[in-house]
Amino acid sequence: MTVQSDLQKTMATCETMKGSYALMAESTEDQQAKQMFNSMKAELRNIFYF
Repeated sequence: MTVQSDLQKTMATCETMKGSYALMAESTEDQQAKQMFNSMKAELRNIFYF
């Protein structure tokens, strides 16, 4: 496995995590949890710029 393919897999995993965080934020009524999930999603977006 090359570094490029490892990076592509990592990016795909992070994209999936962003979607999961967005879904969890929408699924909860707990405002603190909603804010946490949205913050986690934003942190991934800021790290990987996508």
